[in-house]
Amino acid sequence: MNVQRSPSVAKVGLASCQPDLAKCDIEVTQQRNTTLRGSKRKQPEETMKLELNDFRKEMMSFLTDFKTSQDENIKKIYEEISSLKEQLCDLKYISDSLSQDQVNIKDTLNAIHSAQQATAATITEMQISLEFSSKRIDTLQELATSSEEKLKIQSREILEMQVILDKLSIENRRQEQWARQLNVEMVGVPESKNEDLTSLVLRIAEKVGVAMSAGDIESCTRVQAKNPVKGRPRNIIIKMRSRIYKDNLIAGVKKHRGITTGDLGHGGVHQYIVNSVITNIWRLLNKPY
Repeated sequence: MNVQRSPSVAKVGLASCQPDLAKCDIEVTQQRNTTLRGSKRKQPEETMKLELNDFRKEMMSFLTDFKTSQDENIKKIYEEISSLKEQLCDLKYISDSLSQDQVNIKDTLNAIHSAQQATAATITEMQISLEFSSKRIDTLQELATSSEEKLKIQSREILEMQVILDKLSIENRRQEQWARQLNVEMVGVPESKNEDLTSLVLRIAEKVGVAMSAGDIESCTRVQAKNPVKGRPRNIIIKMRSRIYKDNLIAGVKKHRGITTGDLGHGGVHQYIVNSVITNIWRLLNKPY
């Protein structure tokens, strides 16, 4: 196997170094032979030995330097390879980190995508619910509008019915008062067991100077007051057969300045009240202030 070496600077009297040591040996041998041939005539053998020793020293020095240089180069290459290995390890760690980050980012994107889908579904549901609520509100608005129109119509009908009711009420009061126009009311007449009210009325008529018979009286009865008072006798309601008998009886009592218990033989001076029977509304309308 041929040993390679780097070329060196040529010296005086020596051939230049060859990279191939085999070729270098051949050249040295040729030069030595040439030198020996010439030295047989010009140089002694000792000079050749010295030159050969010098050459060997140079070769040894060269080889030593070459080995040192190669060791340093190998060391540098080893250091560079170690550095490259470390860089490759770092790159692998970075690559693994990037791969993990990529996986995490992918998972995050998937989660975001799922969340977006869920949000979109929720928004869709809310939109459907909002549309339903909007339709419901529109329906309620229509119902409210319809109810408002019906309420207006009913309000007008109620007002019309109220007017009719007021008219009927007034007419009823008038008819009621008309039905009572033949009635005479007596207040404060003491009650007695088995009393004859018709005879009592005839005695009052006779006392005040009014001609009247039992046939002129249609009915005569006591009625309970609306707000009865304990110990107070019930009022007497007398219904005449004609308006003239009623008016004559009331006018006679007023002319006589009232009827007392003494006039009827009950003793005392308690005065009876004899008046025309009227309805509550007419009593309020005719009430003095």
